[in-house]
Order: sequence, then C-alpha cells, then structure tokens
Amino acid sequence: MSVFTTLDKVDSTYGGKSMGLKKLISAGLNVPKGIAITPQNLHECLKDENISELKGVVDFFDSYDLLAVRSSAINEDGSKQSYAGQYKSVLNVKNNISSIMSALLEVYQSSLSKEIQKYSGNNQDSMGIVIQKMIKPKYAGVMFTEATDLNGDNCCLIEMVKGLGEQLVSGHSKTSRIIIPYDISHVLDFTKLRIEGEIKDINIAYALKESITKINNFFKKGMDIEWCIDEMGLASIVQARPITKHILIPEISTQNGLIASIGKCKAKSFVIDSDLEDEKLLEIINNFPQGSILIAPYTDTQYMPAINKAVGIVTEEGSILSHAAIISREKGIPCVVSFKDASKIFPTGTEITLNTASGEIISNNYNSSFDNRDIDWESIYIFENVLQELTIDNCRVIVEKSPLNSGEIAIHTPYDVTARQYNEIEYYCRKHYHQPAKFVASEKYLWFDEVKRFSNFSIFKKYLELSQIVCHNQNINELNNLYNSIVNDVCHILDS
Repeated sequence: MSVFTTLDKVDSTYGGKSMGLKKLISAGLNVPKGIAITPQNLHECLKDENISELKGVVDFFDSYDLLAVRSSAINEDGSKQSYAGQYKSVLNVKNNISSIMSALLEVYQSSLSKEIQKYSGNNQDSMGIVIQKMIKPKYAGVMFTEATDLNGDNCCLIEMVKGLGEQLVSGHSKTSRIIIPYDISHVLDFTKLRIEGEIKDINIAYALKESITKINNFFKKGMDIEWCIDEMGLASIVQARPITKHILIPEISTQNGLIASIGKCKAKSFVIDSDLEDEKLLEIINNFPQGSILIAPYTDTQYMPAINKAVGIVTEEGSILSHAAIISREKGIPCVVSFKDASKIFPTGTEITLNTASGEIISNNYNSSFDNRDIDWESIYIFENVLQELTIDNCRVIVEKSPLNSGEIAIHTPYDVTARQYNEIEYYCRKHYHQPAKFVASEKYLWFDEVKRFSNFSIFKKYLELSQIVCHNQNINELNNLYNSIVNDVCHILDS
C-alpha cells in the first residue's frame, strides 16, 4: 500500500496545505506536480525499518527533479490561523530516499516546539507533508486577492521578488508590488494598475491575470496565494489559504518604514543580529525577552519563537505579506518592515513607543512618522470642522476635516483603542473618505464633548465665536480684550 497520494485525490486527513492545493487543481490552476502524506503515514515513513516506503515517492518524480518538502498540518492554512512560517519547509531537495527522509524529519521536528503550542493555544496538531517538484522561478511572490487600497478601492495586491519566493515570505528581501483595482463587477481593471518598487515588469501582472480570475470565481472569498513564474512566463500556484486578516495597503516604503500591522505598544527593544553563527542566533531567539519589541534585519521561520513573545516588530527588510507581517496582524501587534538602520537607531534596551495607527515611533533619540504627513492642525481646538460622530466596533470616533486642507481628515479616538478597532476604523475611513486615516488620541476628544454640553448656553457660544475670530486674526490686542471680557463675565456670574 502506498504511503502517499496525488494532490488531486487528497482529503482533509492530509492537512490544510494539501487541501488548498487540491482546490487549486479543481479550479483549473497550474499547480506543480506533487504528492501528499498523511500524519499517520509520515510516522510510518520516519521509522527506519520503513525507509523503503519512500521508494514510491522517488519513482513518482523524475530522477533529476529537485523537490520542495513542505508542512501540511491538519490545522494549517485555516481561516482563523494561518500558521504562516510556523513550520519548516525544505527546498531544493534531491530526489533520493536519503535526502527526502532528512527533509521529512526536519519538517516534522518543526511541529514539536513549545512555540507552536503557544501559537495554536496548546492544541496538538498532526503533521502531514506535501512534496512537489521545484519550479525554477524568474519571479515569485505572494498575492492577496482581496485588499483595500489607500483610496478605498477593492484590489488585488501582488508582491514579488526575483528568484525564490522564500526571500519574500521570510522577510529576507525588499519587495516590489503590483496593485490592480477591481471594477464595479469585481473584474480586474488593468487600466488602473500600478507598479511600485525596483521590479517594473508589467508582464508579471498579465501572467497572473487568468489565475486571479479563476481563484476569485472558485473560492468566492479573499485568498492568500503563493505563486511563481518561470523563465518562459508560465505562472504556477504553489499555495492557497484564506486571508486571516483583511489587508489595508500602506503607502510605499520610505526610510521610515512600511506599516505592516496597525497597533500600538510601549516597551524596550531587543535586537537580534542575523549575522551571528547559527547556534548563537538560535540561542538568542529562544531567549527573547517576553514583552519586548523585536528589532532585526529580517525575520524568517527560525525567528518565530521571538515573534510569538514580541509586543511589536520592526525589521530593516521585509514585506507586508511576509510571514512575520501576517502573524503580527493575527496577533494584533504593531509591525513595521523596511525600516532602514533600525538595529542601530534602536539598540537593545531602548524604550520605544511604537504606534503604527498614528504613524509614529518614538524613543529618547528618535521621533519620526511613517506616513510623511507633517501636520499638527488637529491639535487646534476648533470644532466647527467636525464632520461626523460615529461608533465603529464599539469605539466612538470623531471625524474632523482640516481647516488648512479641506480634503484631509483626522480621526479622533479614545486612548484605549484595540488593534482590531484601529483596523475597522481605518477600513471605514478609506471606504467613506477615500484616504488613509490620520489617527489622533488626545484631550481634544474630551473637549469636544464639553463644547457640545456648553453649547446650550448663549454666553459660551458668544465666546466660542469670538475666540475663533481671535485665532484667525492672530491679534494680541484682540486676545487681551477677549481674556478681560471673559474674566469680567465670569466674575459677574459668580457674584450673582
């Protein structure tokens, strides 16, 4: 009896990744040749006396094929938890029993860590395996078939690198991206396509166009897709899983970084030097202090023990679709990628306030914004510009337009806003005001309530109007006269 089955014949006992690939095949996508092994059969394969069982795996592929041996745990690639980067994948495996056995063992052992148990909520997961023929890619990457652009458009977000996609998902490389909006009928609108980053090859978008359409028609929901394109321009899809957290596309990266996950935290930094020798690096990762902000050049699979303990993440390289970014959105912690020289700016022990909602990162020697919007008009206590009061996800917010630029708005919130609420408010702002939110948490939020309460008194309304005139004219004599008039009226009221 064979220990494996082909991808088109698997069922749920083969794990999440296997089922995702089966669905892709059913949808008519080009999926690399491959097989799957159930958790039960994997245990049999790993027994020395059953090593001969792998001969059928070797014979299934051509002798010269290089293979990708990847995890397919039962709960992996689910709609609530992606397990992105939690398990090991082994690439470019030679097609012989010894090499395959070694890769199977490496993937299986990655499922036994305490960090996996912590991520999964102490739920024991069973590890299946997917083995596929490696594709030598010219380009590879990840796409989210559903995302929200800066102006509120529904779109498909594609991120790419040259060569293996592992560089992207592991956060090793700075990525380029393609954004393709959908029209009113949810059809890709290539007339509004834009490319950002170093890779300017528009043929990538056209090579993936048919695949995106088939995926949308088959799954009927947003999907997180890994893909590659070979030298001949043929697109292959190598993974499909539901999007666990809706993505809000940030502005293109600057030196100050790219926001990958909205949230806020205050903690000490802990820098992990990726250039350390493997044994020392692993020791530092495993001893990462709980509740610290992780600072690193990049984060790949082996960083997961640190990521799972972090309250915030800042990397010098990386992508908003990398494993670290996906996990940070699932955990609801702030994450910034492509922040140049972060390790030097925030050495270990630096007290950092990281607020990706308001676009700020602050320490003793650094204070900057991610979004390049240098405005402070929202600190002016004028309330005639309030556009709307509403409650979003049980969070009351006030929307205010800029007195300097009628097209710009600020969102005033309480101080205790959760990451989920930030995301919901940001989504609302993009959809209704067609721009990213400028979050402000300040006393102005409270003063707005006071203004509403006192607006029933005629004397208050009189001085409110006069104060606005004084602020507009910026005349010191008018200000002194206003002050004296208020003092006199207050004294009169108190005397009476």
